[in-house]
Amino acid sequence: MATEELHFTKADLFPQDEQEGIPPESYLRHVMGLRRYDPNDETTLKHHLGAVAQYREWFYVVCWQLFRGETFEMWKKFGEFGVAICSTYAKLKTCLDGMPDTTHLGVMRYGEQRLYLTGRVNIVQFINTKREQYAAEQEVRAILECPDPFDGGNRHFDLNNAPHSRPLPENKRHDWICEFKRRRIEVKALLTGVVVSPFAEKDALAPILFT
Repeated sequence: MATEELHFTKADLFPQDEQEGIPPESYLRHVMGLRRYDPNDETTLKHHLGAVAQYREWFYVVCWQLFRGETFEMWKKFGEFGVAICSTYAKLKTCLDGMPDTTHLGVMRYGEQRLYLTGRVNIVQFINTKREQYAAEQEVRAILECPDPFDGGNRHFDLNNAPHSRPLPENKRHDWICEFKRRRIEVKALLTGVVVSPFAEKDALAPILFT
């Protein structure tokens, strides 16, 4: 808030879930008609998983919650002694539309079965779909799409030209690829309120003046 910026984190760096943006193997087998235990199909599966894992690095995410009511779990997990910044979907959409990047805004879908309704390989859809265990978060995601024009999409291949399901550590990204993006915003146009955590210290409730 002090710098009037939104902070977007690269989609492969969320610590809560290493599978962020990665479809289930069973889904890719289904969509692509790949047979389990067939050597050629298993190689194809690794190649596509590795490619998806690499392309998700082009997307930067800031997470919000579609508010239905305060819960102990959300405060404890994401803002135990902090505050919740409030806005509306429409205001956030307007904020994103004013950015120079390609942007996406959408409500998170929970449950892998939702992927089967489309039957496609779509990175944005994968990033906006999470496992059922996260459904209580009711997440809304604002996303920047920032492709690396010099990434050949082959960092998941080893020296023997064999694909892996993730980019290999030795095949590092270029140093200019940031782990986050910051975008200036007009706080007054986005902000509708601030809610202090029920677990916060008393001095957090002192009067605050926004100008």
